[in-house]
Amino acid sequence: MANYPAEPAEVAVPAQPRYGMETVGDMLRMSNSREWRDLFSLELQQPLPDICSEHGLPAVDRWVKVILFRRTPRGIEQQGLGVSLRGFGSGLVRTGHRIPPVVGDLHGEWPVCAKCIRRTTLLRWLARTLIIIGLPLLPALLIALQLGVDHIHPAWVVAFFPGWFPVGLLVAMLTYQTADQFIRFGPIVNAESLTIRAHPDFAAAVAEQRG
Repeated sequence: MANYPAEPAEVAVPAQPRYGMETVGDMLRMSNSREWRDLFSLELQQPLPDICSEHGLPAVDRWVKVILFRRTPRGIEQQGLGVSLRGFGSGLVRTGHRIPPVVGDLHGEWPVCAKCIRRTTLLRWLARTLIIIGLPLLPALLIALQLGVDHIHPAWVVAFFPGWFPVGLLVAMLTYQTADQFIRFGPIVNAESLTIRAHPDFAAAVAEQRG
């Protein structure tokens, strides 16, 4: 079984609008609440097969998570590392540019394999470590100033700014986003049928499930 295909398959999965009070909560959490007509909240119409979409391996767990989507110049894209990097890159060029707003979400149970769990756990610990490393830097600088130290070593200053803030925190945030991208959706064209960029074995399992 090849776990890393050269070309992922595009798998269409049906979705439907969510209704009820929890949907109102979804809308309130979205970043551009002024554009109510453009917001959406979806759920899968049927469960996915017990195959990991990323690696095509048997699932060992099913994660109940919400997938967020942002409106970008390329369309309605899944929140992820690429979208964030393009947003930050555009912000460096254009003053006042912000990360694309969240306009929708997708609820479901997502099959994950042992490899997905190991990868996610490792990346999350890496992100937490990056955050924890910088926490003692600011108190150390403040204590040094209170003690009347006139010449603080430049390495301490650089380590805090821009080393940990904002660069370290930015890397931690992007690492966390990467950890959460255990399933990959293409841009949404039709809200009734979403496209997963998946391993061919996952595509075959979906086709078999539909009979």
